[in-house]
Amino acid sequence: MLFRFFTLLVSVLFAASAIAGEGSSDNSLRYRGNYTVGHEVNSFCPQVNSQCYWLNPKTPHSVQQQLKALSKTQSTKPYDAACVVIEGRIDRESERKGFAVDYDGLITIDGVYDECSKTNIIIQGDLQHHRWVLVSLNDAPVGIRHFNTLPTLDFGEKMLVAVNDGCKQFSATAVLDNELLTFQQVELIENVCVTNGGLSDSLALSEKHWVITMPEPGMLKLQHNELELGFKLSDWL
Repeated sequence: MLFRFFTLLVSVLFAASAIAGEGSSDNSLRYRGNYTVGHEVNSFCPQVNSQCYWLNPKTPHSVQQQLKALSKTQSTKPYDAACVVIEGRIDRESERKGFAVDYDGLITIDGVYDECSKTNIIIQGDLQHHRWVLVSLNDAPVGIRHFNTLPTLDFGEKMLVAVNDGCKQFSATAVLDNELLTFQQVELIENVCVTNGGLSDSLALSEKHWVITMPEPGMLKLQHNELELGFKLSDWL
């Protein structure tokens, strides 16, 4: 039964790969990072890397005002950084002038979620470059006795995820859209098991969206209808 449940995840991924063009149509991503504003500074530094970007003047005026307001609530002195969660687009190619030339590029911020301490929204950086091991199914613990190898989700660069359950190995592109996670462009790498295959008729193969949450640091949950998969952070050493 446990193997069948994880097989559902595999089947869902392959069903999702047939949905062309689904997800965000641009390169707007969510970031958690530090926003700094002052006479000579108007920058955002994502926590996911060590780079900093000058705020693109094309950022909507309402968003700029919201950023400045959040900065004032967190800052005790000029040029203090405010930790915020935003959605934006990084541009490393366009020409930069003035103070912007000293930065790694421009960032157009399309929306601001809130201060870091006041929102638990998941961003790409929470998943990218991290490895997650399955530890529970519908809140029931699972162990090595249930699988040849504990199933893993290994998120790499550009949200490319490798999945391995000790039987099947495949890769996919993970798309994070608010609280929903979708897997696209699925490619089977290896299948070393001989199984009976099929799922029960009550399991819908068209399922493709997973509600994603992090109930606590180092824990990840994926849920669709009655099925809930719990993963624990287990990065490579």
